[in-house]
Amino acid sequence: MFFWLLACSLGTEDSPTESSCSQQLWYQDADADGYGGTDVMLSCEAPSGFSEQGGDCDDENSAIHPMATEGVADGIDQNCDGFERCYLDTDQDGFGSVEQITGISLDCSGAGEAWYSGDCDDSNAQINPAEEEQIADGIDQNCDNREYCYEDGDGDGFGSSHIIATEELDCAFFGAATTASDCRDDDPSIPAEYACCSFSSCDLQVSLDDAVHIDFQEVVVDAFVMGSSEIELGRDPLTESRRTVRLTDDYYIMSTEVTQGMFQSLMGYETEPFLSEESGVGTDYPIYSVTWSMAAAFANALTTHSNHLLGESRRKCYLCEGEREQVSCIVSYRNIHQCSGYRLPTEAEWEYAARSGSNASFWTSDDGAFLLSDPYSCTSTTLTDGSDLREWALFCGDSETEGVMPVAQRKSNGWTLFDMHGNVAEWTT
Repeated sequence: MFFWLLACSLGTEDSPTESSCSQQLWYQDADADGYGGTDVMLSCEAPSGFSEQGGDCDDENSAIHPMATEGVADGIDQNCDGFERCYLDTDQDGFGSVEQITGISLDCSGAGEAWYSGDCDDSNAQINPAEEEQIADGIDQNCDNREYCYEDGDGDGFGSSHIIATEELDCAFFGAATTASDCRDDDPSIPAEYACCSFSSCDLQVSLDDAVHIDFQEVVVDAFVMGSSEIELGRDPLTESRRTVRLTDDYYIMSTEVTQGMFQSLMGYETEPFLSEESGVGTDYPIYSVTWSMAAAFANALTTHSNHLLGESRRKCYLCEGEREQVSCIVSYRNIHQCSGYRLPTEAEWEYAARSGSNASFWTSDDGAFLLSDPYSCTSTTLTDGSDLREWALFCGDSETEGVMPVAQRKSNGWTLFDMHGNVAEWTT
């Protein structure tokens, strides 16, 4: 709104006065910043509260006037030029570099301009502060001047699944790793090929291919009482006796039964037509309809595979003739414990691992329990410690399936071994 005031006495055209003055426009300066707004006065001298300079686009804020320093991307036109200072956004990803430009709007929404800075590579739209950081690729996607790597606790070049932030884009320079394949990151002597475990924690792993791996648990041996307890239901006193067995060598045993995926990957064939949908078919289902010789041949094949994979020189434990279902094998050592290759466990090794420190029929979290009733009943599932056998074993009392189940679907025993009771029976040496 404009208004005009006459501030001095004016004579008539016929008789001018001696007090006539040179008048000029004065701009009302409400915020006293030296620049007035749109309200003006015509006067010979500066009226109170007016300024000689105009152009103030916000006369209620002394920080806004034509000579003010323009802020960057704040939505305020400090210098009243009608433009905003924005960040140059060459790759148009919404984040600019530190370079500033004059934007075409107060919200920096024009092409090539950005409200936010912090883009550490303004030529790549996939690099900006809003991007998700990729782990261990040597690129700082989110521009935080850090890389995320896998912690390498044992310094073997292979990390655990624990992610750490580093101040270097090179994980190795920082002492970290680019892969999370070490499930024993406290022991550099365990080869990297024994990557992380498939079903639970494990002590060793052998990879058969990119998708199929075999997990092993270490078993530390001791003396134990082998055989069924006298109070165990279903025990035949004529054929069973208890005896103390002292195992002498620690050993590794698979965490699960051999799966169909493991068998087919290593042996190159399926045990068809013995596998059926009714009984259970799938990569993580246990292999069944396998003879003792087929199981021994599998152990020999794993020895050969491991030697090739790790550069080892383990000896095969079985002499085998024939192929596939027609294979026939015998133990090649008088003392099977002298064999360095993969083999079936002895009966004592299997029972020791199955009991995992318990002397009862079944391992439970309460140190073991016995059956309460008929051991041949499919409806008796409660054990003497109150636990349910179906927590630990798959058997006829389980209504979920009439066939086998994928391995590791029930709880493991105390040594992280699965399906030691139920699912399918296991061969021993």
